Amino acid sequence: DPVTQLGGPGGAFPPTLWTVILGARNADEKESQANLEKLCRYYWKPVYCYLRRRGFDNDQAKDLTQSFFQEVVLGGQLLRSADPAKGRFRTLLLTALDRYLASEYRKRTAQKRLPRDGLVPLEWAQMAELPAAVQNLTCEDSFHYTWVTELLDTLLAEVEEECVYRGMELHWR
Repeated sequence: DPVTQLGGPGGAFPPTLWTVILGARNADEKESQANLEKLCRYYWKPVYCYLRRRGFDNDQAKDLTQSFFQEVVLGGQLLRSADPAKGRFRTLLLTALDRYLASEYRKRTAQKRLPRDGLVPLEWAQMAELPAAVQNLTCEDSFHYTWVTELLDTLLAEVEEECVYRGMELHWR
């Protein structure tokens, strides 16, 4: 069972280092960067081991750990929401990790929903310009005007079809 060497030998979560966490939010960029590096070093391996125990293989766990730290820890609001009065940082970190995993799962398994009978052909999708009747209308008025005219065209086509079917073409004309 291959285990990564990244993150050092510790697979357990270290005690919460509030000075490091709060220091990572520091306005001084050098101090903030140093604390961020220390934070990532402390928590990388435990997050990786957690993912392995969740069933991800070595490469998947490494990729997810890297992405999680990049997107959530370094790029997100996680450190801003960390507060010693609210509880342990590792609880916040694991909650964020579980949410990240759920989000990644949804992205990975998402599929386009298509109607059972396939796509409906939209002949008008090839229109190069708007009909003259709607060019000067507001968006809403254009929508309503077009909807009503399409409804009337459809109904008239159905009446014509019914007349032809019943042999009443003269009545239609």
